[in-house]
Parts: sequence; structure tokens; C-alpha cells
Amino acid sequence: MKQVLVIIVVLTLTNVLMLTQPIYAFRAQLDDAPRSNQSAIDVNTGFIIGAHDAADKCQPECHAWIDLPGNGFANKTQEFIRGYIYGWCSNPGNINGAGREDNYNANWDCDRGPNSAYWDVRQLPPRTGPTELPAMPQVNNTIVGKGNATNSTG
Repeated sequence: MKQVLVIIVVLTLTNVLMLTQPIYAFRAQLDDAPRSNQSAIDVNTGFIIGAHDAADKCQPECHAWIDLPGNGFANKTQEFIRGYIYGWCSNPGNINGAGREDNYNANWDCDRGPNSAYWDVRQLPPRTGPTELPAMPQVNNTIVGKGNATNSTG
């Protein structure tokens, strides 16, 4: 009986720990990011932010853009990511093997360049509730004046 109780407690704790940890669907790489229709702007913006983050020595605390909630490489373009890595790696203190590895947000190796970038993409939680689309308004074609058709919603 004691062994069964221990097993139940261990399983319960394991389930609680699993629920508190983020669940990741896959590890994305540079080619998984969308392409930009304003590539020069994205590269330059990424470079400026990357160079700024590289200069942040975290004393007394870090103020790097990439560490702020909601930032990282997810939902950024390939061009922004390239620019960010070039900017970060342009700092003399980040040459010869420097890079970043934080396990989920944004990772790269300066010696290997932007193609070394990867990040984890969070799995969306299961959808709950109705999955059908809401009722949409119907379009009615009506004749107005001298036979001109107009659309109206009703």
C-alpha cells in the first residue's frame, strides 16, 4: 500500500511539473521564418538592435531587446534575423565562437553566421469550445432607383 501511495504522489508531481513547463511544437531554423517584402529595412533594424543588445553587459541588469517578453526570433523575418545576428556578432567581444544559447528564444553561433539560428516555437494550447464559425451577415442584392444594383448586409 505504501508503494502505491508513493507512485501516485510521484505521478501527480510529474503531471503538475509538466503542466507548468511550456510545450514546444518544433525547433525552427532560419529557413522557417517568413521572407520580408522590405528586406533592407528589416536587415538594418535587426542589425541596429543586435548591435545594441551585444553591447549590453547586464550590469546591474540586462536590458537586451531579445530578452524582453514577446521578443525573440519567432514571428520575425529571415532578413531581420540575419541583420540581428550580424549586428550582435559585429561586437568585438562576440568574435571567435561567441553566440547565444538560451534554449528557446533565440540561439546562434557567430562563427557559423545566421544559418546557425534556431528557436523553439511554442505549441498552441488545445482549442476549447465551439469550433464552428459565427453566423455571417447575408448579402442582399437590391435594385435602387433606375435599376442600379447595390449590396447591403442584413
